[in-house]
Amino acid sequence: MGLVLFSLGMAVVQYVVGRAGLWRRLEVGWFSARWMRSRHGRTIEAAEAEGAVREFYRSPVAFLIFWLPWLANSCGNIVISLLRDVGVMIFPWPIAINSGLLGVWFYLSSWLKFRRMSRMRGFVMVVTAAVVLASLPACVGQRVPYGPGVSFECRLSVWPTFEPPVEYLVQKDSLGRATITEFRYRGAGGSGPKRSGVPVVHGIDAKRWGKFADAVREHDPWSISSRQPYEDGTDGATMILEIRDGERYHRVQRWAPFAHESEKRFVEVSTAVVGLLAD
Repeated sequence: MGLVLFSLGMAVVQYVVGRAGLWRRLEVGWFSARWMRSRHGRTIEAAEAEGAVREFYRSPVAFLIFWLPWLANSCGNIVISLLRDVGVMIFPWPIAINSGLLGVWFYLSSWLKFRRMSRMRGFVMVVTAAVVLASLPACVGQRVPYGPGVSFECRLSVWPTFEPPVEYLVQKDSLGRATITEFRYRGAGGSGPKRSGVPVVHGIDAKRWGKFADAVREHDPWSISSRQPYEDGTDGATMILEIRDGERYHRVQRWAPFAHESEKRFVEVSTAVVGLLAD
């Protein structure tokens, strides 16, 4: 949602600046040049070109045209984020493709802008269809990071200073099927780690899930303070525990919790997560 709001803000800025006439002379010159190319050299009077530009900004379609490339780029970034969450390497190709498509969308926006100024009939329907098409990934993908039908999630991230980090993602869907996905990284936790290989998904049987659910109920991670009750040290693992049940979400981050007696509940829940990998 944040990316979509960002695209909306960029479109508002472009529309307001254009409607205020801050670049009116440039737009009139651009429209006149495009007119001559599209009309095989037939010229257009400056007053007529300026009138076409002014009329363009009076229409709400102008805002949709400005919004189109930013919205499409934001939707592309949402798709990239989803790919990253399932372990797909997003550099270089997904990012490069989305950046290239941004140029395509800006070209399309420019073409639509000229056609609108040229008073093309039925143009509102064309622009509306383009905006709806660009926004489909955002509409479909709003809940995809949790996975289709996933009702419970627990993610444990372990980031040592000098060892490769690892993440464990526990999920249970609405049908009662539970899995734990293991993400391995290359490099040390403090030195720009990168995901290594394909995430490994393990099924969780009813017995192991029952033990895990008992540990969650007993140690109640929802009541663990998100803020660390002691000062950071200079070495050791950083651990992040995230848990979501429906719309309820809680996040806890700790530095080297195993060294502190006050973190017994955090350690027990974390141990229960790793214990799901046991045969």
